[in-house]
Amino acid sequence: MNAEETARKWFDYAKMDWQTAKHLYDSFYPKPREIICFHCQQAIEKFLKGLFVLYDKPFFKDS
Repeated sequence: MNAEETARKWFDYAKMDWQTAKHLYDSFYPKPREIICFHCQQAIEKFLKGLFVLYDKPFFKDS
């Protein structure tokens, strides 16, 4: 798998987290803020990982 394909996978994962956060925000009352924030954080992290892969920058996984 090349860098563009790998980055695309990370971007797709990020989009799923973002859509989940949006769905939770739009659909629930009271709003489950902790879960919405979790999915937003995950979306940002996965998007950044996609950028790192695309621009050939290393990132590290916690053990």
